Amino acid sequence: MKREDFIKQYLQKTYIGDSVYIYFDGYHFILETHNGLPGDPSNRIALEPPVIESLLRYRKNVYEDAEKITNETT
Repeated sequence: MKREDFIKQYLQKTYIGDSVYIYFDGYHFILETHNGLPGDPSNRIALEPPVIESLLRYRKNVYEDAEKITNETT
C-alpha cells in the first residue's frame, strides 16, 4: 500500500455507524461521536492498542457465552 493510500484510508475519519467516526493517528484508534449539527455535543476517545485488544476479547467472551446459553436452551 502506498503512503498516500494509507493516509487516505486510515488517517481520515470514517463513519462506522450510530453517529460514530473512527480514524488512526499512528498509535491510537480515535473514536468521535457527533451528528454534524451545530451546537450538538461530541466526544472523542483515544484507544491505545492494548485497549483495543481488551475490547476484542470482551466481544469474543460475550459472543461465546451467548452461544452457550442459546445451546443450553435448545
